[in-house]
Amino acid sequence: MPAVSASGEDKRESAPAVSAVAAPGKDKREPRSLRSWLLIVLAVALALAAALYLLRNVLLGTPTPVYTATQAELVQTVVASGRVASPQRVTVALQGSGRVLRVAVVEGQTVERGQLLIELDNSDARASLAQASAAVAQAQARVRQVRELSQPLATQGLAQAQATALQTRKVLARDRDLVAQGFISQAVLDDAQRAADVASSQVASAQAQAQTNTPSGSDAALAQAALAQALAGQQLASVKLAQGQVLAPSGGVLISRDVEVGDIV
Repeated sequence: MPAVSASGEDKRESAPAVSAVAAPGKDKREPRSLRSWLLIVLAVALALAAALYLLRNVLLGTPTPVYTATQAELVQTVVASGRVASPQRVTVALQGSGRVLRVAVVEGQTVERGQLLIELDNSDARASLAQASAAVAQAQARVRQVRELSQPLATQGLAQAQATALQTRKVLARDRDLVAQGFISQAVLDDAQRAADVASSQVASAQAQAQTNTPSGSDAALAQAALAQALAGQQLASVKLAQGQVLAPSGGVLISRDVEVGDIV
């Protein structure tokens, strides 16, 4: 019995030992559970961050690139095929003569086609052009005179001469009857005959005058010829006036010049 009791005491005494050993195992499980929660929280945070990153355009709107506008030269590249032309040297000379009034360019200056280079004193050419223009105006007035005045007057003169001739022929016929009846003398009949002859010649002259004043007549032709001559003189004066100016035949760079203001060329 005592031995059994001793065993029972031994069992009671060993129970606390088991309890003492189990306490350390409970302490090990608590940190492991904390690490699990930390991992879960970290995973949720990463998932939430990934979702926010993927949904950033929906939540914040689609980002639009912004550029600052600046002013600069537009450079374009053209690819083409062709033939290379070498620069040409063009010598410009004066066609007229006179005193140099103006030199509009300097050496090394870039000029365009038709740009004024040298100008001569063109007082005489301007006077000639004014005289030629006056001759043109006079010739044009003569053409209008033939058309508006001479032709109507010639037509009117022809009609008057024809009326006079008709009247004289009637008088001549009446006087012939009177002479045959013995009422008038032969001298009166002779006067009527001369009047009829003069009227007939006046009709012929009026017809010729009217013919010369028609658009195809000689007076109209002379007026047109005078107008053409005046126009030719005006054109010649304009050419001489233009010869007093030297213009660039093409675009380029002025290499040198051998004339200055005041030179006689």
